[in-house]
Amino acid sequence: MAYSDLLQTIAEVAVAFVGFAGLASIFGSRFSHDAPAVQEERLRGMIQSGLTAVSYALIPFGAEALGLSETSTWRVSSALLAATVAIISVAMTRRSAEAGVNLGPHPILAIVVLTLTTLLVGCLLVNAFGFFGDAAGRVYILGLLATLATTGMFFSRLLSSLSLARAE
Repeated sequence: MAYSDLLQTIAEVAVAFVGFAGLASIFGSRFSHDAPAVQEERLRGMIQSGLTAVSYALIPFGAEALGLSETSTWRVSSALLAATVAIISVAMTRRSAEAGVNLGPHPILAIVVLTLTTLLVGCLLVNAFGFFGDAAGRVYILGLLATLATTGMFFSRLLSSLSLARAE
């Protein structure tokens, strides 16, 4: 399968993000001025996007094992990733609004992320319907890399809200 090494690397990097964030959140103490709901949403978002990247980096291998053609594999994988990203984004937005956080402490960043997420879902859906033709695998990889970039953004924001120094 094309891109198999890259898919495995994406999965490994995403697992590393999730693992390090889990350790950091366990051992770090919070010093951020951001609301606890914002910090909680960062951790949840980082874990969800990281696990999404891991899962969907492996989906093409399963689709191929089921006998789907390479083109069908990329199209089905794109549709599933688009649906998952959309569901996670809507759920995060809803939870944030219910907590009274809305766009969070950085509204411009939140708007940029929501806009890019919408574009990502749109590109993946267009890919699922076959409009990118032979580039279907590349578009899917870009979608996974965007998901991984989102994980990295959540990871950096999570670490910026933690103090890993020993409390005295």
